[in-house]
Amino acid sequence: MKDSLTGLRNREAFQERLEDDYRRSLRHCVPLALLLLEVDNFGDYITRCGKARGDEALRQLAETIRGVARTTDYVARWHSERFALLLPFTEARGAMQLADRLHENLADWPTRDESLTVSIGVASVHPLLVNADMLMDEANRALRVSRVRGRDRPSHSGVPEVVSAR
Repeated sequence: MKDSLTGLRNREAFQERLEDDYRRSLRHCVPLALLLLEVDNFGDYITRCGKARGDEALRQLAETIRGVARTTDYVARWHSERFALLLPFTEARGAMQLADRLHENLADWPTRDESLTVSIGVASVHPLLVNADMLMDEANRALRVSRVRGRDRPSHSGVPEVVSAR
């Protein structure tokens, strides 16, 4: 249930938790948000700097995420250079604030250089989402928006009143 490189939970553990927390959110009418982070240009970084430096960058990123995440948040390595944070009892505005804080902390990421940045997609439970997969789709959509807008930024999936400080 743990990722061997970063020590974070793995995708399978995260998926189980996402399903449980999503059902709990609907049943008790409590907010829930999801952040997806992806290292921009990671393949190029590996080609240029090597796998060992890439692994070290991912370990440092995981530490930074752990340092910003609250004790109630659930953090996992989703896949390769992608990470996920599940934020129980967090509305859209609070999720964007955490995404902005995380993004600011990553400015001091030790292995970061101009080519190695992080895009963040943020989604939150709303009435049009009927299952946890749709919440994940929303977060993926927001992540694509971040990349299209130039990368290295957080974006929300579509709640217009929620705007990043960037």
